[in-house]
Amino acid sequence: SGDDYSGWIQLLSEHHIPFDLVSLQHSDLSQYNALIVPDSGRVSAENARTLDAWVEKGGKLLLSGKMPAGLTCLGQPSLKKTWPERHSMYVRIRPEDKAELAMNALDDYDISHLRGEFYEYEAVAGSTPYLKLIHDVTYGPPEKCYIHSISDIPGLWSREHGKGMAAILPFAVGDMYHEWANESHPLLAVGTLDNVLKANRRLCVETSPLVGISHRRDPRGRVEWIGLQNHSGHLVTSIHKPIPISHIKVQLKSQGKVERVSSLTNNATLTPRELAPGHMEIVLPRLAEFEMVLVEYAD
Repeated sequence: SGDDYSGWIQLLSEHHIPFDLVSLQHSDLSQYNALIVPDSGRVSAENARTLDAWVEKGGKLLLSGKMPAGLTCLGQPSLKKTWPERHSMYVRIRPEDKAELAMNALDDYDISHLRGEFYEYEAVAGSTPYLKLIHDVTYGPPEKCYIHSISDIPGLWSREHGKGMAAILPFAVGDMYHEWANESHPLLAVGTLDNVLKANRRLCVETSPLVGISHRRDPRGRVEWIGLQNHSGHLVTSIHKPIPISHIKVQLKSQGKVERVSSLTNNATLTPRELAPGHMEIVLPRLAEFEMVLVEYAD
């Protein structure tokens, strides 16, 4: 549904993950190392073959919802049951799941609430399961809300295919986040993308969710830039002066020898710190309304 797409756009934006909207039929998928397919049950058999071929060549694929008919990269498990929407259904986030998803904020969550259909599939050889569905729950006044049992049904699994890997969250996590804004949902999604699939993002930004970012580069590889927009003054339909945000960390995997990093709004040079060869951290001291960080490469 459109809400699953809207929820994914929201959670990716709030976690500062740049993305493009692409067509499985008309876009050049070879320029992307990771693809997210919301509402994946709507993918046609032809597009499922396109995804299989792309994963086999090294792509990292994340599905949300029902598995597309004809998709083979996840082992073609048979659908056992579609659990209908109910008030009391969760996934259990076990300590071993937290270790694999590697999102520090998940330490505060042992369960994540589901509100929508959940697709239970047969186990497939070669797949790695995570999370556990909790469907046996009493719903009512707080003193009567408790879990009776935890199933062995996975709420996430991944599987290698050729040179790549695919993973599926068998529920519409974007739709749920769009409606409920439960912070555990994007933590599961981003943890899967970054640490299960190891999508190897070039850019990571550590700041408030109220900061929007964009990331572009010169096709000839001479420069790239990161745009930051402070949305803290945006309230429904009103636009007010934003609250300044300090100490924004920008981590970037460079594409060559860096000649200079500068803040265009402040007309100032920024000094990056090397985290590892080809991996640097830039600290932006203060963000008022907007900023553009320019990275220039040596010839």
